[in-house]
Amino acid sequence: MASWVVFASGTGTNFRALIEVLSPLGKRPLALVSDVPACSAVTYAKDNKIPVLLMNYQGITRMQAENKLLDQLERFGNVQLVVLAGFMRVLSPYFLNSFPGTIINIHPSLLPRHPGRNGLADSLGSQDEELGITIHYVDEGVDTGKIIVQESFVRDAQEPFDSLEAKIHAIEHRLYPQVVLGLLNRFDTSEALN
Repeated sequence: MASWVVFASGTGTNFRALIEVLSPLGKRPLALVSDVPACSAVTYAKDNKIPVLLMNYQGITRMQAENKLLDQLERFGNVQLVVLAGFMRVLSPYFLNSFPGTIINIHPSLLPRHPGRNGLADSLGSQDEELGITIHYVDEGVDTGKIIVQESFVRDAQEPFDSLEAKIHAIEHRLYPQVVLGLLNRFDTSEALN
């Protein structure tokens, strides 16, 4: 069965959606990786008996922090998919090369418009007629990787930001588990063929 981990730094709503949809299908992640020990994603992981790996950047370089994490991940065996779900750190090329072509991310705008950590606010504050989300592979840029899928809706100019934000999150929580499941099934199929 394909093995995967989730990275999250905040409220963990996408992490929660992944667990709620995929756990009943027998597709639980090996661990949650977080750089914020007190975040809601960590609490949710602990409540659901999912191992938590904390990435501590304090007083060390990014490379040192990532090396420590890679050592921890090696204990789980072959991690085939890394799923970023609100992880607010940029991963180094060294880390990316450890999982070539198997790190994905979700972003609350229609990339290439509004990349970066303020993508949702920038998207909502724009004059864009369509809003939506992007799921993409992670490369060395910020939200520049190859797009896997996008979904959008036409914006109602009178609709308040909180309602638009809720629509974006609803798409994320429905679509991200579908994409992750498809990728995990693809790994399972290729293993079965070998």
